[in-house]
Amino acid sequence: MPMVMHATLLNVDFSYGDPGSTQVIGDFSLDATLIAPDEYLATSGFLTLSGAGLSAYALTPGAYALIPNPTPPGESYSPDGAFIFDDLGMPNADPVVTNGGLLAGGPGGVEINLFSNGPDNYQFYVSNGANQTFTVPTTGSISVSVPDGGMTLTLLGVALAALAFFFRRKAITCLIA
Repeated sequence: MPMVMHATLLNVDFSYGDPGSTQVIGDFSLDATLIAPDEYLATSGFLTLSGAGLSAYALTPGAYALIPNPTPPGESYSPDGAFIFDDLGMPNADPVVTNGGLLAGGPGGVEINLFSNGPDNYQFYVSNGANQTFTVPTTGSISVSVPDGGMTLTLLGVALAALAFFFRRKAITCLIA
């Protein structure tokens, strides 16, 4: 049985193309659930895109919503059938997203799929809902991070200790009175 823990955020950052005219920069900020050791299922969130290269792929800067996988952790077809996706991320692995990858959608039926073909080999495809698919240049960088949950556990421990001290002190005060 997979272990299920909620991660506050799964961040997937990528950049493709030359910093000049062809650059596409993206940031997936996602709510995710830990479904296996170092394997997260993205459940909601947004892909924010920027860069001068967006117009070449019929994209505009802004936020595109994650399309949740209806059959996790298996793969599913995208709404327009252009992609197979699974919305899985693995922050400490290579590749950091699976071959199915992450899927986001936007106005006019636009679908955006970020996926891997193996270690250090990622692709970013765009479908505009009219059976046109564009491949964004694959030279670039990608990283995945999960904020450290250790601080949350530390704060919880301190809070519980403070409560225990408060109630112990109150009990002693009641016994003395």
